[in-house]
Amino acid sequence: MNPYTLLIIEDDNDLAVMLQKLLKEHGYHLDRASNGAQAIDFLATQRPDLMLVDYTLPDMTGFELLKKLPDKETLPPYIIVTGHNNTRLAVEALKDGALDYIVKDESFIDLLPAIISRCFKQIEQQKALRQTQESLREAYADLERRVQERTRELTDTNELLRREIVQRQQSDDNLIESEEKFRMLTEQSLMDILIIQDGQIKYTNQAFCDIFEWTAEGFLALPPYGFASLIHPDDKELALERLKRQQGGASNDIRDYTIRCYTQTGQLIYIDIYSKTIQYHGQSANMVTCANATERKFTEEQLRQNETRFRNVLESSRDLIYKLNLTTGFYDFISNSVKDQTGFTTEEFLAMSAEEAFNRFHPEDRLHYQEHLDSLLNHTIEQDIKPTIEYRWKCKDNQYRWFSDNRVLIRDDQNNPIAIIGSARDVTKNKQAEELLRQNETTFRSVLESTRDLIYKYNLTTASFEFLSPAIEQAFGYTQDEYIRLTAKEIIHRIHPEDRAHYTEHFTTLLNDSQFENAKPISEYRWKRKEGDYRWFSNSRVVLRDPQGKPISVIGALRDITEHKLIEEQLRQTEQQWRSLLTNSPDTIMLLDQKGRIQYINRVRKELKTIDVLGDTIYEHLAEEQHNIHRKMLDQAFQTGQVVSRNVIGPENCWYAVRIVPLSKDDKINTVMLIATDINEQIQSEKLLKANEEQLNIYHDQMIQAERIAQLGTLSATIAHELNQPLTVIRLLLQNSLMELNDSKKIEVIQENLDDSLDEINQMVAISNRYRNLMRIPEREQTHPFSLLKTARRVIDSLHKSAEQANISVVTEGLETLPPLQGEPGDFEQIFFILTQNAIQASMDKANRRLKITGRTQENCIFISFSDDCGGIHPEHLDKVFTPFFTTKPIGQGTGLGLGIATRLTERYNGKIWVQNNSKNGATFNLTFPLSLMPVEANNGERLPGNDPFE
Repeated sequence: MNPYTLLIIEDDNDLAVMLQKLLKEHGYHLDRASNGAQAIDFLATQRPDLMLVDYTLPDMTGFELLKKLPDKETLPPYIIVTGHNNTRLAVEALKDGALDYIVKDESFIDLLPAIISRCFKQIEQQKALRQTQESLREAYADLERRVQERTRELTDTNELLRREIVQRQQSDDNLIESEEKFRMLTEQSLMDILIIQDGQIKYTNQAFCDIFEWTAEGFLALPPYGFASLIHPDDKELALERLKRQQGGASNDIRDYTIRCYTQTGQLIYIDIYSKTIQYHGQSANMVTCANATERKFTEEQLRQNETRFRNVLESSRDLIYKLNLTTGFYDFISNSVKDQTGFTTEEFLAMSAEEAFNRFHPEDRLHYQEHLDSLLNHTIEQDIKPTIEYRWKCKDNQYRWFSDNRVLIRDDQNNPIAIIGSARDVTKNKQAEELLRQNETTFRSVLESTRDLIYKYNLTTASFEFLSPAIEQAFGYTQDEYIRLTAKEIIHRIHPEDRAHYTEHFTTLLNDSQFENAKPISEYRWKRKEGDYRWFSNSRVVLRDPQGKPISVIGALRDITEHKLIEEQLRQTEQQWRSLLTNSPDTIMLLDQKGRIQYINRVRKELKTIDVLGDTIYEHLAEEQHNIHRKMLDQAFQTGQVVSRNVIGPENCWYAVRIVPLSKDDKINTVMLIATDINEQIQSEKLLKANEEQLNIYHDQMIQAERIAQLGTLSATIAHELNQPLTVIRLLLQNSLMELNDSKKIEVIQENLDDSLDEINQMVAISNRYRNLMRIPEREQTHPFSLLKTARRVIDSLHKSAEQANISVVTEGLETLPPLQGEPGDFEQIFFILTQNAIQASMDKANRRLKITGRTQENCIFISFSDDCGGIHPEHLDKVFTPFFTTKPIGQGTGLGLGIATRLTERYNGKIWVQNNSKNGATFNLTFPLSLMPVEANNGERLPGNDPFE
């Protein structure tokens, strides 16, 4: 069970109950607040481990709640929960300290436990980090305390040293007196010691003399500052300046330095100088202690050169060299080749943590990489660990590339891992080549194993087969082991007696012809299979020779060509039949060269003989106006190598379908075949069919208009009812006006009556225009962008009286969201009219019925449905309702053309219409139209003002 406590701040009671139930199943202790005020009261006395804060609360937002909490230091960790996927809001929440930002979508409940678990892991990591920081602060305070104590100890020690210096100064006289003792000690000392006073060397021990390969007498005989000749020119000024400053009483802070000198033999050496001011024979002097640093300097120089050389190698290496610091989790070094290898600059890669780099590994390689790293970290240095691993890594261009990574683990003095140094090489091309080689090897092996040809290799030296493909059993009936045991003599004796001489002669020629000039590699012969039947085989052989040209083996491929031989025989037998068929074919077939000369023709006009036209050009037998057409077709066939087809007028003004087929030989087109088919009757039939189609279209338009007239009859009663009321009002107003004319004092009343009459007349004109527009004949050649919502409203307004009488309400939903369509508005008005009127007529004698017209976009289509609850359609009639003249209405009440016309108008716009009974005891007519009907000028589904002709 989890020991964590969660506070859910959520005003939606159902959602809060669901969350409490879900999270309790995961073992969390839960509290809840329904608004911001309750949350503030709760947090005043208790501190949960995590809060789920709803962004929208009844009294404040989640952000306002967090800002009102008084103690920001002890604010519990929180997750913002919202119903809006707002990127700006998410960024603001995370910047203010939220652990996460969750949207209440369909995956919210499923993802929440995992998100909360991850947040608690993050909280524990932060808690551990704070504990570590606190430990560091305590350690720093302890260290500062120790430094202060050490400072006090050093101060006390300095005081003691000062006293000791005073004592030593007092004992200098005693030291002078004990000079002999000093000389004895310095002579035995391994340190190089000399004393300089006023620039003169007063004393030197033997160790110092040995460095310079001089004698003590030689040094003592040098004039003041004469020893300067042994110092390197570049260091001479520095050495003398510091020596003189110390002799003048300067501080000893500059007493340690290194200079270059020359030995008596001229060899360059490095000397570490330690200089101290002393009293020598009662006067100030410099006691200089030297150490030969030549070997160390040369070692340092060699190291510097090696380091420079190594860095140059790293910088110029095409491999990616890196050093990963296991303590910080970042890269300390990366070579310049990182740009070429991964696309990242050196700065970008050094700023990348090890975790970020790990997340760029291919998901299939991460576990293998982690296991290899764990093995590398957990084994000792002595154990054998393979340092190289291969993996795929996502580069900056988001493409995965293969890398071969050779890694070495670096440990400190306590054998703890501290760094990994590696060299990664891009081996993507190698991997691709390996994969291609593997595929080729697999393909080659599959070909050998699946080919029906028998592939073999025969060793001439051992007279035995080295390889036989599995096809041996299918070809000869022998297994591989059985065939290998056959001797060469047994193999030859199974060749058909008529073919043995040919086989032997061909094989001998192949062996003796080392230049491959006369030996044809393929021979054909019959061979007796294990079952005893003879079959034809084609044997393609190649002789392999040693460097001296001696045959050593034969590689060959045997193919069973028995069926091919049978087919050849059948072709020979049927060739004459085909020639007869070509000769008697109703089509004219010719073979022509590039100049149009006739090389073959199967039939000609009766007055000519075939032999008379061979060699003629085709143009000699065509009308002059056809020459250019045939010449262009012929040139196109020869140039493109493709079939050229065209209908042309031939002799006697008859139509022919001409096809010119290129015939290639040796990859070169030398001849074409011209096939001319008499299509004169077909052309005439097509003309008649086109005329019939045009007549049929006229008939369909007449049917549509007839249905409109039928619809107009249906509306007549409605029109009469709507016009009768304003006419009655006009009649009464005019009668009143005539009566009032006798009284001149009532002019104002007469004027008011006439104005009201004009209003009624205008209303009648509007009613008349509405029905006139509904019944007008569409202009088929012109289309307009129009609104389906306005179309529906015009139809509903026209039928509202009929709907009231039938006690059915007509409503729309979603039509306002549809984009404008490009088409003839009248066609869609008629579709809407037919489907709406059908529902009204189906609702007669029924109470409180409803027709709902719904529109939406779905999968690049506009989807419209007319759904009613008026009783539905009998199942046996569902497949017939769109058939013209089918109706279930009594005689005289319907033509049966309405749904058929609606179908034709829908298909005119590449739409579909179908019907189904619904669960509300009614019928639903569905229509779909492609969004391509949207006008080109439409922008983001917005209607275009001024383009609707009925606005």
